[in-house]
Amino acid sequence: MQIYSVIFVSAILLLTAAALLVSHVWAWRASQRQELDTGERDYRRRQFRRRMHTSATLGLLGVAVLIGYLLTLWFQASWLALVFSASVMVLLCWVVLLAAMDIWATKRHFGRLRQDCLVEQAKLEAQIRRIQAVRGNGKGETAARQPKSPRREDGVD
Repeated sequence: MQIYSVIFVSAILLLTAAALLVSHVWAWRASQRQELDTGERDYRRRQFRRRMHTSATLGLLGVAVLIGYLLTLWFQASWLALVFSASVMVLLCWVVLLAAMDIWATKRHFGRLRQDCLVEQAKLEAQIRRIQAVRGNGKGETAARQPKSPRREDGVD
């Protein structure tokens, strides 16, 4: 009965890894069809490599779980189970580390893009203020310099 749960977990890990690998390839091909600058293309290439590595390692983890269970059935040596379990845990930690590095790199990349957009927005807003100051916000230079008429007491202009 326990073999079914191990096979189920291994199959889920393998199917998930396969689906992720296919989706990464699709995303990479889609990014190759786009007109990207060299910095963005380099980021996408590194992202593709990171994610392919992580997904393939996840699939390897699924195979390792099944092999580890079968080895413990065939060989009753407790040291073998301990060494193999430790190896699987190291592999799992590697997957978590790769995923964390991908999260960090993605956050850093989009933070840089956001900062570039904010700088560009500030430049454009300053340019708009300069143009409005010169043109008087569309009212003409003389209208911009004329004093406002006093308001009537009843509040109607």
